[in-house]
Amino acid sequence: VLDIQTMIDGQVLQKQAGQIVSIDLNNGVSDTVQTTNATPTTIRTVTTTDAKAYTVRALINGYDNTNEEQFGMCLKFSARRKDAGAGAVLIGITKELLGEDVVSWDANVVVSGSNFDIQVTGEAGKTIEWKTVVSIIENP
Repeated sequence: VLDIQTMIDGQVLQKQAGQIVSIDLNNGVSDTVQTTNATPTTIRTVTTTDAKAYTVRALINGYDNTNEEQFGMCLKFSARRKDAGAGAVLIGITKELLGEDVVSWDANVVVSGSNFDIQVTGEAGKTIEWKTVVSIIENP
């Protein structure tokens, strides 16, 4: 018997005797985009399917190498999609700002038909490299 201690977000996973713990190593998707203006730009689209609920966490980082300015945020949201042809519904959103050098930089999530777009907003005249790692829980 192999006993593996697993940590997620700094928390040790506890399991009961006979309980199976599974870890989905493919659920973190990384994306990048570059902005040069203050227009919201989609960095990741979360595609939905009928009759599902979603909880999504996106860690987002923006960096302007020329001016050595940085932005960090953890964007979390809960959402659902009902029947075929129904649009996506955003239930709740939490934006946890981890640090920023420029207050106008931002990240957000918007409904786009039956999907959700995670967007970043930079600054006019500055080239910002953005990166995100997105984790998605889909149920059922």
